[in-house]
Amino acid sequence: MLYAITLTYIESSDAINAVLDTHKNWLAHHLSTERILCAGPLAHGGGGFILAHAATLSEIEEMLADDPFVAEGLVRTDILAIQPALRATNFPGDWAEGAKPIAPGQG
Repeated sequence: MLYAITLTYIESSDAINAVLDTHKNWLAHHLSTERILCAGPLAHGGGGFILAHAATLSEIEEMLADDPFVAEGLVRTDILAIQPALRATNFPGDWAEGAKPIAPGQG
């Protein structure tokens, strides 16, 4: 299952910046294990986005509990579970199990 996670800042930029490097290290760890597939700041600057992969929502919640932003109460998290039905052929099938691959020009 894929999970779309938004982090919305609820504290000052000073508080966010104080733990930003630790948050980035947390992201890097989960990127290296392929639990997090991609992550980055939202364009408007009010938070961030994470695309993650896990078998259950509780795994995602446990992972997020260790995020310094979450642990310090600096963000609100919103998690959407997604069961992809379609995927681009270059999007790994093990991250979108059961999704039909659509080749370029096939649609």
